[in-house]
Amino acid sequence: MLEELDALLTVELPAGPIVLVAHSAGTILAARWLLSSFLAHQRVTHVVFIGGPLDVPTPPSQSQMRLRMADTLEKEGPSVTTDGSLLFLLGKTSMASRPLAVALIRAITLAQDRAAYGAAIRAFDKELSPDSGKIDWGTLQARYKALTIIGDEDLFVAASDVPRYLDQSVVRTIIGVGHSPTVEAPEETAQIIASFMTGA
Repeated sequence: MLEELDALLTVELPAGPIVLVAHSAGTILAARWLLSSFLAHQRVTHVVFIGGPLDVPTPPSQSQMRLRMADTLEKEGPSVTTDGSLLFLLGKTSMASRPLAVALIRAITLAQDRAAYGAAIRAFDKELSPDSGKIDWGTLQARYKALTIIGDEDLFVAASDVPRYLDQSVVRTIIGVGHSPTVEAPEETAQIIASFMTGA
């Protein structure tokens, strides 16, 4: 999968610097790619993690929960899990006061193909397992300027945990936001990224 990203970027962005922005599960894949790709080492200048990353491996209880969700999605489709998932994908403030954010995340989730969605969760679970190995956060931070944006209501990643493994990176917390800052607080998220890119 990571080799495919090299190929895609070579075609889509054949030259120039790359700013990599990754969200949620994508932050783990991005971290692994950044540490293994010659292309990344040569061209990526900045990394923005949103709603992640998690330190890996995660506890077995979390893996069991993810695999149960994948089973349910594959058998019954996203309509069965969507409303329960919203509580994890959005913060309680957004659930109560941002109806457009709720509607957008709900629509995106409901539009997922059941087999592909289940397969994506299984692939993510595999990346978080002990078999995939730990991520060398120190090397990643030595190579790249990194920003992490976390909502203070995120149930997946606690802002207070991130400095344990991303101790040389910029961490910004958005108040009243859960796991989806780009949807829940798009202007503030964009402003944080712009400031990071310009060094302000």
